[in-house]
This record gives sequence, C-alpha cells and structure tokens, in this order.
Amino acid sequence: MIQDNHRAVRFNLVDAVVALVILGAIPLAYGSYVLFRAQPPTLASVSPVRLSEGHAERIEIEGTNLRPFLRVSLNATPAKSFLIGSFPLRLDSTAKLAQVLAQVEFYNLGFEYFSQYPKWIERVTKDDVQRVAKHYLNPQRYALVVVGNAAKAKLKQ
Repeated sequence: MIQDNHRAVRFNLVDAVVALVILGAIPLAYGSYVLFRAQPPTLASVSPVRLSEGHAERIEIEGTNLRPFLRVSLNATPAKSFLIGSFPLRLDSTAKLAQVLAQVEFYNLGFEYFSQYPKWIERVTKDDVQRVAKHYLNPQRYALVVVGNAAKAKLKQ
C-alpha cells in the first residue's frame, strides 16, 4: 500500500492474520446463523376455532416447526405464560440485555437469574399475589382507568 507521500506502508504478519480472521469470521457467523436458525412455524390447523372462557378444552395445533415456539405452557395462567414466554424478548438486543444485566446487578439477583426465572415465576401462587397486593396497594388511593366503548362495557356510572 502507498501513502500520499509515496512511501510504502508496511503491514506486519500479526495485522494481516487478524484482518483475515475478522474478515473470515463474518461470513462464517452468518452461515452458522442461516444453517442453524429455527425455521418459522407454519400452521396447518387449530381446533377448536373458538374457545370460551372457563372451559378446559383441549387445543390441537397442527403444523411444522412448532416446537421451538411452543415454550409457553397452556395450563399456566395467562400472566405466568406471558412472563415466561416473553422473557427472551427482554434479551433480544444489546441495549435490552445491558438493561437486564444492570437490573440483575442492582437488585443482586445473581447469575442464576437467567436460568431460574421461569421456575421462580411458576412457583408464584395466587395467594402470593394477594399478599403482596395487600401490602403495597392501598384500595383507598387507587384510580381505575378504563379505555374502550363504555356502552359495550356496560359499566355502572
């Protein structure tokens, strides 16, 4: 390589090897991603088509590549299912991961937080939620906000 003042720039062997390793790692990483990523699911059918609240019906889902995406237990409460199922989404970018790591450090949750989180959520009972709500929430000082069509909601004024 030649500089503006027509002098040759010398590369040492270490710089050349590092550059080759970096340039070689990018296509290798992308190739690994393409080769090993989970294919998106395709649904063939879901039955029953409608569910009514309170009925313990069986849901049958047919399709391909469903296993990586069916991590939420259908027997759990909706809140638990949401918290466990959405946990990986809290880590899907560097900024989000940094935020979670900062919270783990701030609250001294330990390294096992990431592996134990689903188990901790599963252990929470309705009684635990009621106990904590009674301790931290004051029913005399709450505000209820309802968004939607008041006529359809049939709320008492």
